[in-house]
Amino acid sequence: MRPLKNPNTWSCLPTAFAIVLEVSLEAVLGIVGHDGSEITHAGLPEPLCRRGFHPQEMIKMCLKDNLSVTPVELYPQAVSKVSITNPKLFNIGGWDWFSENLFNSVGVVECRTAAGLGHAMAYEGKENHALICDPATEEVFVFHKLSDAQHRDRFLVRLWRIV
Repeated sequence: MRPLKNPNTWSCLPTAFAIVLEVSLEAVLGIVGHDGSEITHAGLPEPLCRRGFHPQEMIKMCLKDNLSVTPVELYPQAVSKVSITNPKLFNIGGWDWFSENLFNSVGVVECRTAAGLGHAMAYEGKENHALICDPATEEVFVFHKLSDAQHRDRFLVRLWRIV
């Protein structure tokens, strides 16, 4: 896994996909068709005011190369329109399921920072651990357990397996 650095705060998702696919960020942005910099919500602070990127754009790009992208949730839940503050967790995810997928595949892991911002990092499974490459810092670290990411201010949400 060759580390790449985000050029800005709203490009971690395409940068993480570029790392996994072993292509340049410019190649990813060329296929996606934009650089995410358009200001779409002028009243919000950086980077929330920017268009940014949606996972569906990355999935569409991968499908063009006959690659499938499968989401795996750490804690799957359902939220009712009546009660969005009281989600129902399902006993179909959890750490064992998540780590089995993380340690046996390659892809992008989606997380939240302590400030609540979304973030994406590339990963490469290695049987009993994963190498995680954070495009915000270009750091590659070994991931064995949930706290390995949490002490770096990254709280895992889901991963996107690329096959």
